[in-house]
Amino acid sequence: MANNGPESAGKGLRRWGGGLFWLGIITGIISVIAIVVSFGSISTDGVETQTDGVVSAEAGVLQSMVIVDGSAADCVVTNTSGETLTLQSMGAQNGAEVVQFTPDSSDGLTINCTNGASFFFFDAGMLSGFGGIALGGLGIIIAGFLIILGAILWFVGRSKRKSALMSANQGNEQFTGGDYNRGGYDTTQGSDYDNGNNNGGPYAPPPPPQS
Repeated sequence: MANNGPESAGKGLRRWGGGLFWLGIITGIISVIAIVVSFGSISTDGVETQTDGVVSAEAGVLQSMVIVDGSAADCVVTNTSGETLTLQSMGAQNGAEVVQFTPDSSDGLTINCTNGASFFFFDAGMLSGFGGIALGGLGIIIAGFLIILGAILWFVGRSKRKSALMSANQGNEQFTGGDYNRGGYDTTQGSDYDNGNNNGGPYAPPPPPQS
């Protein structure tokens, strides 16, 4: 049997709010852990760089490369035909710049860096690390939304329950202390007949006989 009393008012909102709130908390924790782990996988400590060399890359697949102590202008990438590939800068920070390019063949690519610059390619672990950071950031945004939405739903449901309880209490007070006890039945006063018997009543005694 369903409970339709004031206690059940806003129960669904409170249940959904609480569930979304804790789901947001869990999502946020997982996202933070993912970001921390991903940062560890893209550490460049111990990464060997080189000023020139020949590398292999799959044709038509976007490649990423980091130029250290220089910029895209300091390095040249050429294919086996001697054609120079265009390097697109993705941003620079702390003396390193990330560039991307797309090989037009699967033959070896020759890379030459000057002016003290050197380079290294992202390996699979680094690429997955950047993906983990991106997913972790998205997870934190989703977690914040769930936490805020859950809190709003819970407070709305709590407010509905509180209002229903107040209305029920006011109704009970009106019923128990209101018109019912002040109705046409007054138990504190006797009837006219009882008053007449106890206090002389409305019936006067017969007059004494006249002599």
